[in-house]
Amino acid sequence: MVANPLLEMGEPLGNGLPSNAKLGFGRIIVESTVPPAPMMVGLMLSVTGGWIARTKENHMLAYIKTQAPNAHLQQSNEKFGLDTFFAISNDGFVSNDPGSPNTFGFMTEHKYPANSAFWDMATGKEVAIPFAITTHLEFNAFGILNKTAFEGTFESSTTVSTPFAPIQMTMAGKFDISVEPIYDPDPTIGVFRAPSTS
Repeated sequence: MVANPLLEMGEPLGNGLPSNAKLGFGRIIVESTVPPAPMMVGLMLSVTGGWIARTKENHMLAYIKTQAPNAHLQQSNEKFGLDTFFAISNDGFVSNDPGSPNTFGFMTEHKYPANSAFWDMATGKEVAIPFAITTHLEFNAFGILNKTAFEGTFESSTTVSTPFAPIQMTMAGKFDISVEPIYDPDPTIGVFRAPSTS
C-alpha cells in the first residue's frame, strides 16, 4: 500500500487528454452475482466525481467518489470506507481501442469486531453480526475512452472470513464515467494498492 502517491503532470494520458483529468458523473451498475442475489442485480452506484492522473511510475491512478441509491446503503458504505476508492492501471495510456481495453483494479480488506452492524438489502434493516469478521474485496474494471466517457465492464470478488467458513460472492456489471480534460488532482487524499497480478 502506498500513501500520498506522487503524480507526474507532464505526459498526456491519451488522445485528447492532458496529463490529468477530472472524472465527472457516471454510473456503476450490477448486472449479475454468484451466488444469485436478486436484491443486488440492477443496483446502481452513482459516480459523483474524482480524477485520473499519471503516477511517478508511469501508471494511471483514478480516484472515484460514489453515491449509493439510498441513505442507509450510503451510510453503510461510508462507515466501512467503500464510498470512495482508488483504482490503478499498469497501462501507460488511456485506450480508445475496444480490442485492447485498459484494466484498472483495487483491493481492500477490512476487519470488523463482533456486533458490527451491516445494512441488509434483503430485509431492509440493519443486522448486527455477533462475531468478528474480515472482508477482502478485489475489483477490476475493463474499459476504453469513448469520446468524453470512460466506459466498460467490471467484476469483483468478495470473501467474508467468519469463525465457521468463508463466504464468497462475485459481481459483474457495467460502468460509464465522464472525463473532462485539465484538472489538478490532490494526491494527498487517501491511499491505494496496486491490483493483483496473479
